[in-house]
Amino acid sequence: MEELAKQARAAVEQLGTRGRTTRIPDEVRQAVMAYVTEARAHDVSWDDISRAVGLSKSALARWQRPRHRRRPQRTIVPVAVEQDAVEAAGTPGGTIVVTTPSGYRIEGLRVDEAAALLRTLS
Repeated sequence: MEELAKQARAAVEQLGTRGRTTRIPDEVRQAVMAYVTEARAHDVSWDDISRAVGLSKSALARWQRPRHRRRPQRTIVPVAVEQDAVEAAGTPGGTIVVTTPSGYRIEGLRVDEAAALLRTLS
């Protein structure tokens, strides 16, 4: 296990100076995760693992999660709005409401205004 820790630390150190959002190459990630997997199997704490490899606990824990549990990338998708459906929704004056996935809500838009908003955001 000590050898895996040394390999992981060396791989991280070879990256040199980097910012918080600098992507770590897959080869380095694999070396680190080999050590993380072994260390966690021996009940080594996240603090000790983090210090051993020189990366944050949150990054290491996130890397250990299966890919299917990661948040899916969000995209804007095309929609078709029928005027009858808008009027039947009971909104005043045939206006619509746009709610973004992050929770922003914009009310009172006409269909053409909503379309322009969505074009601007995409």
